[in-house]
Order: sequence, then C-alpha cells, then structure tokens
Amino acid sequence: MTDAEDQPSRLARSLLPGPTLSFTLPSIHDGLAIDCRVYHPQSLDQSPSSPPWRKHAAVFAHPYAPLGGCYDDPVVDIAAGTLLKLGFLVGTFNFRGAQGSAGRTSWTAKAERADYASVVGFLSYYVHYLDPFRPHLFQSVPTTSPIAEASDYMGPHGGSRPVTPSAPHDNNKSPLFLMGGYSYGSMITMQLPSLQNILHQFDTPACSSHAAENTTSELNTLQRCKIQHLVAARPAYLLVSPLQGLINNLASFNLLPRRPSWKGLTRSMSSPAATASPTGELSPSSDTALSLEEAEAKLVRNPTLAIYGDNDGFVPVRKLRPWAARLEGIPHSSFRAHEVSGASHFWAQGRPAYTLKDAIKTFAESLLAKDGS
Repeated sequence: MTDAEDQPSRLARSLLPGPTLSFTLPSIHDGLAIDCRVYHPQSLDQSPSSPPWRKHAAVFAHPYAPLGGCYDDPVVDIAAGTLLKLGFLVGTFNFRGAQGSAGRTSWTAKAERADYASVVGFLSYYVHYLDPFRPHLFQSVPTTSPIAEASDYMGPHGGSRPVTPSAPHDNNKSPLFLMGGYSYGSMITMQLPSLQNILHQFDTPACSSHAAENTTSELNTLQRCKIQHLVAARPAYLLVSPLQGLINNLASFNLLPRRPSWKGLTRSMSSPAATASPTGELSPSSDTALSLEEAEAKLVRNPTLAIYGDNDGFVPVRKLRPWAARLEGIPHSSFRAHEVSGASHFWAQGRPAYTLKDAIKTFAESLLAKDGS
C-alpha cells in the first residue's frame, strides 16, 4: 500500500450534527441580517446520564467568503465539532455575503469584525440564560426572539428563562468563552476587541444603535438588557492557519504593516486593549484603528493556540515561525503555537486533518482541566 493510500484524504464524516438552532441576527455594524447556527452539547440533553453543563461556549469563524468560505467549511466542521463533543455550546455564522447571505464582503473588514462581535454578544446572553435544569428560576416570557425560540429545546419549561443568573464563580471555575476562526476567520478573530469590551456594548446600548437592536432581539425588550451579576467568562482564542503578515493589508489597506515593538506590546498588556463609544458602537480605538500591538496583546494575555502548516501556500512558514516565537517568548505569555509538518493552508490532504483535530482537542481539554470539567 502506498503512503497516499495509507493516508486518508479527509475525516470520514462530518463532526457536526444538525444545528439546534438556525436563525438570523442583526449585525451591530448596520443591522444587516447574519445567518447563525447554534449547536447544543450532549450535556444539555434531557437525560439523567448527561454530564453537567458548565456553560462553556465557543464561536468559530469561516474563511474568506469571496473564495467560497462559509459556515459549511470542512475546517469549521472539524474545529466546531471537536469543541462540541467536549461540552462546549458552539456558534457558527456566515459573514456578510457568504453562501448567499445578505450583503457583501467589505474591503476593510470593519463590518466583519462587527458581525463577529454581534454573534459573541448574542451567544454570551444566550448561554447566561440557558439553564433547563433549574425550573425554579424560570418565568414565562413571549417567544419572539432567538433566545425565546430556543425554549423549544428546554423541555417542559418552553417559553421561559431564568430570572436570576447562576451563583458567582471563582476565576478558575468561571465558564470559558472561546473565540476562533480559520484563515480569514482567524484574522477577524485577532482583530476583535477584548471580550469585556465587546460585551460592554450590550450592557447599556444607545436606543438608536444597532447594538440596542441586537440586544432587543435577544431579550425582547430594552428593559431586559440590564442583567445583574453576569458571570464573567474566561476568554480563549483558537487561530487555524492565521494570516500573519496579511492582517493589516486586508483589514486596513496598510501595505507596509508596522511590526509592534516588544516594549510596546508588553506595555499594552497592562492597559485596556479597547474601549466602547458612548453610543454603544465599536469606537475607533476598539475597531477601526485597533492596532496590531493591541490585537496581539490580547492573544498573549489569554490562552491562545495558533496552529498552522509548514506547507502553507498563503502565508510562508518563514513568516509564521518568528511571529509565533515572538509571542511565545513574551514573559508570562499564554500564547502557544503548533506547527504541523506537511500541512497546507487547507488541511484537506493526508494526515493533517486528524492532527488538526487532535491539537484542538488537546488545547480545549487543557482549558477545561483548569476548572475540573
């Protein structure tokens, strides 16, 4: 048997089941409807044998839409399916213009960053309220929003949601919120503001903002936006085939990307990475002009895995290696890189697809081990 025959060309079957929910969500950028899917883990099954759900969640973004990228991408399936099996509630979505979705891909990626932030905001609130095993915390509400529609999957307590959140967690036991992406999706992930600053937009959005429209869609009425004691999630990041070196070129038309200094990157780790504007929209400092320095500081502060192949035709490994080594070498860095021999940008040929799955599984398990999940 030849080596080629011995190496499977792809995983035998899809890792993702059918979605628990499929819906559209208004983008906080301009209100454009984005296609979304939510997958519930086995721990949310109404079964005594199901393990307890720890409220861990993940969002994973697809590659460049004009080249065919969408939430049906095989690498999205590998990443999202692996996380789902480990107990994460998983969200995937189509960026504007992907697979026939509304709108079209922007030239600056500003709109796509807002699309991603919209999904993060929605999923954070969704996870916060979703608790089908504590009926004494539920009360009846109209079922007109995506969150309310999810009550169809909450068993006998459909059409209801908890009126108070779970008890406060210590830092190591608070739920995980993993943000990730593949190729172009990883570029957008890198350019997101911090999780805290994303969620700040949904705390008290201006009545006329798209963040308010999004929050209203989630919670049905503006007065329900005020959530007390929202448990702070632990952010983590997963970057598959990151577009290092193209991040500024594609996101801001800067053809001469500025390499951040070690001194500046270290300094930015001790200061807020971004801010939200008084209107609740992404401000210039947190979106339009989010510097490479700030973006990378977020990856160093929080657990991050960047996985790439040494045969990537889009980003040469000679650029990825020094970038990864620099971020790993910063004192107290939580950034880790995994280079896969023989893997291309697409992970479709031979053993690399299995290696990718195993690397994601190992990374996620290390995060879960910190809270005993």
